[in-house]
Amino acid sequence: MQTKNKKLFWISLLFFSMVVSRVTTGVWAQTGLREKVKEIRQESQEIREEAREMFQKAREDYLQARTEINSWRRLSEYEKQGDLAPAKNFVKRSIAMAVRHLSRWQVRLEAMEAVSRTVKDQAVAEIKKAIDWLNQKETAVDQAATVDEIRTIGQEVRRYWQGKRWLVKKMFGLTLVSRARSIESRSQTVMVKLEAAVNAAEQAGKDVADAKLLLSDLKEKSSEISAKIAQAEEKFNAIADSENCDALFREGNQLLKEAYQEINSFRDTARELWQKIKE
Repeated sequence: MQTKNKKLFWISLLFFSMVVSRVTTGVWAQTGLREKVKEIRQESQEIREEAREMFQKAREDYLQARTEINSWRRLSEYEKQGDLAPAKNFVKRSIAMAVRHLSRWQVRLEAMEAVSRTVKDQAVAEIKKAIDWLNQKETAVDQAATVDEIRTIGQEVRRYWQGKRWLVKKMFGLTLVSRARSIESRSQTVMVKLEAAVNAAEQAGKDVADAKLLLSDLKEKSSEISAKIAQAEEKFNAIADSENCDALFREGNQLLKEAYQEINSFRDTARELWQKIKE
């Protein structure tokens, strides 16, 4: 019976050497986990840099538009009616900034991998809908013939943007959660295979005390990853208006960052566990 168990162990070890050993070489490459985490870090840095550039450009446009509109506002109603260009430019720049902001979210979403297609499609559709609406309002600005018409359009655009901005940001956050869950699922697949390898080694009569401790640590890390992602999802789902949008998005994003740190720790422990099984 002991001989049979040893044979079973070596057969299992051979199988897992083709599967679980990829933890140190191929699984993380095959599932894209290590590369995905690296990609996410790089992407986050790029987003921050683009956000700074966008903010600077937006500030320059805003200051120029504000100077023009403030001068225009000092004119009499008769003079304003005679020169509608500054008011039209101000509203159109506001629209252009909103469209540029939405377009950046759309590009990021469409390029994002390992994401639920349903979640992504819903977010992209909402963005496209908002962009279409804003573009229609830009046409309406060009066609406006009075100060009141321009003012009304500007107010509509402002209210619309305040409503869409938090909604799009919420949906983008939930898309990030979807990607994190995809990576989490791949980690759990690795853990299941490692646990099976530990069980096979134990059945073959091998000392697996240290391996079991590592496996327990791995399960705790997996649980922590799941908890962090769930907490992030709660933060994004709690976004309900423009007032709490930015704070909740930052909190959710921070939780996902912590989840990815746990994933890195999970990977290191999984590698150590596999080495222990092979000893």
